[in-house]
Amino acid sequence: MGRRVLAILRRYAPLWLVQMAGLLEAHERDALQRQVQGSGQERMMREFAEATEVLAAEAGLTLVCEDLQWSDVATMEALAYLAQRRRNARLLILGTYRPADVVVLQHPLRRVVQELYGHGQCEELTLELFTAAEVAEYLGRRFGQSPAVTALSQTIHRATDGNALFIVNFVDYLCQQGLLVDAAGAVELRVEHAALTRLVPDTLQQLITRQFEALSQEEQELLRAASVAGITFTAAEVAGIVGHILEEVEAVYDTLATREHFIAGEGMAQLPDGTVTGQYGFRHALYQQVLYEQIGQARRGRLHRQLGAWKEAGYGDQAGRLRES
Repeated sequence: MGRRVLAILRRYAPLWLVQMAGLLEAHERDALQRQVQGSGQERMMREFAEATEVLAAEAGLTLVCEDLQWSDVATMEALAYLAQRRRNARLLILGTYRPADVVVLQHPLRRVVQELYGHGQCEELTLELFTAAEVAEYLGRRFGQSPAVTALSQTIHRATDGNALFIVNFVDYLCQQGLLVDAAGAVELRVEHAALTRLVPDTLQQLITRQFEALSQEEQELLRAASVAGITFTAAEVAGIVGHILEEVEAVYDTLATREHFIAGEGMAQLPDGTVTGQYGFRHALYQQVLYEQIGQARRGRLHRQLGAWKEAGYGDQAGRLRES
């Protein structure tokens, strides 16, 4: 197969082959360099598409591109060019990416996907969150089945909301810290289950912090304030504790929810005073936890007091029941 690929590159994509010096003898490399001298990006695109289509016509081809949120502009242009070709080819391009990073980085992938989707040239599949049973299956395949794995799966599912990336990072962190070990052929957890919910691996903290720092100052302020209100919150209570106009707060949260960034919309809520406000929730508990812990203790205390005072004023006679719940 390798020889056949090399032959196809020689015929259809010499401009690409000349970049792979290790595959060529010196005399052939020199000849190819003279042949393609002065060629530009348009020819590179055409050669890439033609060579790929020939390969796909002969045996079928799946081109897998992982973590496209880190790809450069040239890669995006090449994939878009290939996807827009109208020639018949048994070709499947499968790309993976993290939507939140694409938004944060203002990556051209977002535009490419939207254009291809609009022309019916791609399908977008959103990965579902793991169920508790699927977390248990993952841990069982990694460590073997045991009562400890079954118990651990429930805790990890609660801590990660079933996000596959978070699950892998969480388990890796436990192993690296010596909190989860393979003892005599059986996995052993060396920390209390209750303590696991307070642990956030460094890699996840960095990931969440990087996404957070790419937001505007207003978005950061309102998300931090929301983290004080809890996993689920209303725009009205946040507006009440930061002193912003309700409609402006809702506009910020609606934008974040539409971009699937940190929070999701959860419909509307009506307060005892008749105020109708948007209700939202953090997409993952770890988002709320990391942002909450970024707030200094003094400011955190003030925000809690302001939130309590706002609820007492807004809920009137029902404030007592809120404290009891």
